[in-house]
Amino acid sequence: MVRITGGEKKGFLLKVPRRARPTSARVRQSIFSLLGEKVRDAVVLDLFCGSGALGIEALSRGALFVVFVDSHREAVECTRQNLKKCGYEEVARVDQRGFVQGVKSLKTKMQFDVIFADPPYGRNALAEVLKICARTSVLKQNGVLVVEHRTEQSLPDVYETLRRYRFKRFGGTSVSFYRKEG
Repeated sequence: MVRITGGEKKGFLLKVPRRARPTSARVRQSIFSLLGEKVRDAVVLDLFCGSGALGIEALSRGALFVVFVDSHREAVECTRQNLKKCGYEEVARVDQRGFVQGVKSLKTKMQFDVIFADPPYGRNALAEVLKICARTSVLKQNGVLVVEHRTEQSLPDVYETLRRYRFKRFGGTSVSFYRKEG
């Protein structure tokens, strides 16, 4: 179980799928502290959503709408249950797809202010996430991509239209914040 750390649903416990590696409360608090008001009234994409904790935390802190994408059925069902428990079914959509297919299905329909990407460690998905966010309009101009990764995994400071403006280390986990520039 993970607990929502802030906003209107602070303290709510969320169910976690068996194979998930949920973002710790300390890391989530730091992410949202660093994002500040960027989440309020935002449209958010939670890739590799697992339990949906990052996206639900965004809703709790004032996001308008969140799309959750995960390829695992158990994660999708867990996210749906957590959304229902929090009363957020009307301001969310959950897609069971791989992240590439999920983003491709969205890129002509939606643009996001904030994208969370927390792929399973050991899976080399971050290069593809950076490429999609830099080369498509899925991330709005001046939108923020928040990437959780292993500390020993090196990510570029600049990737095409994405510029890393903040890096935070939490032991073996690190978070990189990218802004999409013109």
